[in-house]
Amino acid sequence: MDDLKKYYPEWWAILWFKYVLGKTEKETMEKAARDGVPLTPQEYRTSRRDALRQFDKWAVDLC
Repeated sequence: MDDLKKYYPEWWAILWFKYVLGKTEKETMEKAARDGVPLTPQEYRTSRRDALRQFDKWAVDLC
């Protein structure tokens, strides 16, 4: 997660708030805001998909 936070802070925020802290989709969109503007539902879904794919690539040896 540290590398994700360093290189992709928006993706980190989405994963952190949604899956670690258990925030709602709306709260997560607000926390992952771009320049103070919450993500749209489409931006959120696309970014969440990309974040999960990147995490999956980097987390291969965690299990």
